[in-house]
Amino acid sequence: MILYKYIYNHAIKVLEDLRLKVTPPNEFNDPFELTPDLRFAITLESMLEEARNEPENFRPNWEAMRSHPEWPDTFEKFIAGLPQGITTNFKEFKRRSKIRLKQEALKSIHEASEHLAILCLSKPNDSIPMWSYYAESHKGVAFGIYSLHSSFDNVPENFFNVVDYRRKRYPVYLPLKEQTKFGELLKVMCTKSRVWRHEKEYRRIYKLDKLIAQKVPDRNEPLYFVKIDQNAIREVIFGACVDPKLEKSIRDTIARNPTTLGHISLLRCKRHPTKFKLEIVPA
Repeated sequence: MILYKYIYNHAIKVLEDLRLKVTPPNEFNDPFELTPDLRFAITLESMLEEARNEPENFRPNWEAMRSHPEWPDTFEKFIAGLPQGITTNFKEFKRRSKIRLKQEALKSIHEASEHLAILCLSKPNDSIPMWSYYAESHKGVAFGIYSLHSSFDNVPENFFNVVDYRRKRYPVYLPLKEQTKFGELLKVMCTKSRVWRHEKEYRRIYKLDKLIAQKVPDRNEPLYFVKIDQNAIREVIFGACVDPKLEKSIRDTIARNPTTLGHISLLRCKRHPTKFKLEIVPA
């Protein structure tokens, strides 16, 4: 499957350095990236059962309250009174937890960005909005990337996860079970609002410490890149208003490297003579 990376700035570096930019989610243009609908799923019965069977889980609560003058001085006394305390205060605990979860959900994009970055590719190569957003108003290019190429760690077909476009945020019921935690987090990372559905996006999630980090002037955080093999690049599509200098640089780079880059097809976006449509033709 060929997927597309729209780009303008540093497009020539994709060919010269054979790497693609991978971005922390809080640098995307969607402020709702990685923002789930966190839902309170704890019941009174489950809390009472946990107090009976796993009292050690409540030791941090006891330690946090030890300074209170009316708090039991021993953990054993605290546990003895815990069922009554849970029953009496559960409604207030639930109310406060729901408020806290709403706040935590809005922080998730920034917390995830401290550890993760996302490689975004799209299925369409003729999307007018995509060329406008990501290729500097059609002045850039789109690289056609073979998503199953061995340069992507020889992974199976589901290596790139298709983005799910929804009306509402993806619901996550807390606490998460350990066996479902990764799957739920992956769904959150690959869920976006339906207003973006024209992008038909595919994603790969990376840990920051596994990427190439490059410091740049006038920027606090580095840029991140993933290395690819030259054979993963199958096409270069010039935008309908491509910068002539960029086109020349790409053509010259391919011409200088026929052995490694000569297989790349050069195409061009052409405005349809009568419709609001882009046509992809040989360049």
